Amino acid sequence: TGAAMTAIVMIFEMTRDYNIIVPMILAVTLAIGVRRVLSPENIYTIKLAWRGRHIPKDRHSNMFLVRHASDTMSAAVVVMPATLGVHEALEQVRAMATCPSHIVVARDGRVRGVVRVSPPLLALKDIRGTGTLGDIADDRYVLTRPDESMFDLFRRFSRGHGENALVVKGEGVPRPEDVVGIISKGHIADAVIGNFRTYS
Repeated sequence: TGAAMTAIVMIFEMTRDYNIIVPMILAVTLAIGVRRVLSPENIYTIKLAWRGRHIPKDRHSNMFLVRHASDTMSAAVVVMPATLGVHEALEQVRAMATCPSHIVVARDGRVRGVVRVSPPLLALKDIRGTGTLGDIADDRYVLTRPDESMFDLFRRFSRGHGENALVVKGEGVPRPEDVVGIISKGHIADAVIGNFRTYS
């Protein structure tokens, strides 16, 4: 397991012999050194490594951070043009069988922003004015790939680039049709809580 201090303390508690501490420290140090030479992974991570999911050593304490973006994202997104009026967009969303969590706003074949479809927004029956999705879209977002880890995504979020991450497939500059999902900070909170419940 790589739990050096635990091994030393457990043996001392079982023997209550102070004379065993120094030899025990040497034996455990030697055992951990041999294990690391033979296998850099411990018993908790070796099966994941066999499956191609290598975990950085500093991430062993928080397994949520090594999950892929595809494990946390919401695929309930819809692409709409930036020139579409807000009223018309909401009418289209209400007519859908499954309500999307976000609208990806596109203009000239590029992603121009994101609009969160919240219950208060859907509850607005009468929207006056000529506002378009392009007017209300949040253009502060980060990009991630489906197979990237949450650790990498957290690093981008920590730089202060918006509230949402677009999960995109392919390489190069993403187009609206490349968006396969979205991860908002709310999705991350829900996933962390769900992960906590799994192990509580």
